[in-house]
Amino acid sequence: MNAVGAQNLALAARALSADYLLVSSDYVFDGAAADDYDECSAPNPVNHYGRSKLAGERLACAVWSRTYIARTSWLFGHRPNNYVDRVLSAADRDGVVRMGEDQLESPTYVPHVAAALAALVSTGAHGTYHVTSRGACTRREFARYVLNRAGRSTPTETLADPGAGRRARRPGRTVLDCRLFELVTGHPLPAWQAGVDQYLTREPAARVR
Repeated sequence: MNAVGAQNLALAARALSADYLLVSSDYVFDGAAADDYDECSAPNPVNHYGRSKLAGERLACAVWSRTYIARTSWLFGHRPNNYVDRVLSAADRDGVVRMGEDQLESPTYVPHVAAALAALVSTGAHGTYHVTSRGACTRREFARYVLNRAGRSTPTETLADPGAGRRARRPGRTVLDCRLFELVTGHPLPAWQAGVDQYLTREPAARVR
């Protein structure tokens, strides 16, 4: 789906002479860099998901020049089992939220990235862009912020071995540099905290229980 499916959609867009938008991932990078990744950084995925997303990018661009690649990160929105939901459910169930601190990423609220992508496709400037919220955090830092803004006093703990039970290796630090997107579109990207705040505003039941 991520590779051949992306190629097939690019072929369909070419047949229709239509623009094609492919949403990709920060997982095309290995997470070993000390600096944020920009669009010129060399991809080096460490798991099959990242490799399949990178293959999709390359196949789509090879097929059709009117392709936008938008790499984003750690999406959360108003669907069951989203990451905010998981934090609050763990608080209700266990009385403590245990999260890893081995990954640093930019949590990105789905309505924010949707607005950003609408701004991108209106430019006609096809190419590869990084589109995430501003700022970055670990899973535990995210949980602390969610609990605080939801009015919860639930404590958080760091998982001793966050990789235990994972089926695949994950990159450690995949913070994306989004300056090119902002320069081309003129569209400011909100901070990840603003995404959490807006989520909780739309989901009042998630607050103090």
